[in-house]
Amino acid sequence: MRLSQAPVGSRGQLRCVEAEDEELLSYVERLGLVPGAIVEVLGFSPLEGPVEVRVGDERASVGLAAAERLLMRLISTA
Repeated sequence: MRLSQAPVGSRGQLRCVEAEDEELLSYVERLGLVPGAIVEVLGFSPLEGPVEVRVGDERASVGLAAAERLLMRLISTA
């Protein structure tokens, strides 16, 4: 499932980053969004705004374009 499609309150393990763009890879890595990371979806901002997530103890805002390239396996849903 793509991060951009995950339900609010769900948790999942990041499996893959669909990107060859070094800038995008660097961006998601700085946020801790690397394969194996556990991600909790906190909410979606309106009008194609960012996805709010928790990665470990940190909160982050992930742009929708980036969230569409992050594939995860759901662990639990709200």
